[in-house]
Amino acid sequence: MSEKRRSPPNIARCSKNIAWLLALLCLTPAWAEAEGVLNVYLSEDVNGPLEPLVMFFDKRLTLVMPDDVRLAVPGSPDVLAAHIRDHVVVLTLIDSPYVRERRPTTNLSVFTRLGAPFTAQIQVGQRPEEARYDLVRVEGAPSRALKASDEALDVVTAWLKEGDAVLEARTQARFGAVLTPLLAARAHRQLLRRLARDGVEALIEPGVRVKDGFIYLDILGLYRVGDEAILRLGLTNHSQPAFQLARATLETNAGAVPARLEALEATVPDDGQARYAVISFDAKHLTGALTARLCEEGSQPRCVEAVLR
Repeated sequence: MSEKRRSPPNIARCSKNIAWLLALLCLTPAWAEAEGVLNVYLSEDVNGPLEPLVMFFDKRLTLVMPDDVRLAVPGSPDVLAAHIRDHVVVLTLIDSPYVRERRPTTNLSVFTRLGAPFTAQIQVGQRPEEARYDLVRVEGAPSRALKASDEALDVVTAWLKEGDAVLEARTQARFGAVLTPLLAARAHRQLLRRLARDGVEALIEPGVRVKDGFIYLDILGLYRVGDEAILRLGLTNHSQPAFQLARATLETNAGAVPARLEALEATVPDDGQARYAVISFDAKHLTGALTARLCEEGSQPRCVEAVLR
């Protein structure tokens, strides 16, 4: 093994994947919508809607909070006015030449008597129909908002083993409208917390690359999902003869670990494009250093390996 270094992840792909997973894990159990109404359930890692609330000049937006409002603070009083009464905050836009010309985005923070602050971005829409909501109901997190659905966890496991196409096939029609760059940018911290609560733990994040000749092995993540451990790998061949992935072995200080190889693409040609493989094994073996080795068949096979600590 001649080289080990950090390789920057594909940020666009990671953001997209994280957004899909956040939609599954956070939006499915925690948000529910009727026409013109947005329900937001606050929790440890959710203090408001993930997308801006769009307003227009001839429409008011009403927020119903879980207890009495002490203070509502617009980020810019030149853009937004907040009127308070008991549990209710009524928002109106300032109809001025500046707001009509610039269509700015501002912030809103609402402080209640008992709860944590509610925060949101308020965006001035270009057209009336962009203002989808008349009412936002804000509630403390019920138990169902703190646990992802079985369906969501099934899809997370499928993504870890089968790759990006699973997410797009199973979630795009349902969640495509909410997966904006803003949501993706805020997703990572919330996703890790929600995964940890629901029995999925990210033990090693993407970024480690090892090199053997011109065959590169990227560690795309090591995860614990209940009693199962899932190691995601990428193989890239830059100039060697095609690598025919046939078997994988795992070893700890105590010896070999029974493992299952799921090669998404067994042939790795010399085109510089990554091919993906997954090794799954019993999570009880996650006790120390772990050596993963991917090999061809034969009496003297080519192999590439990485040590995970």
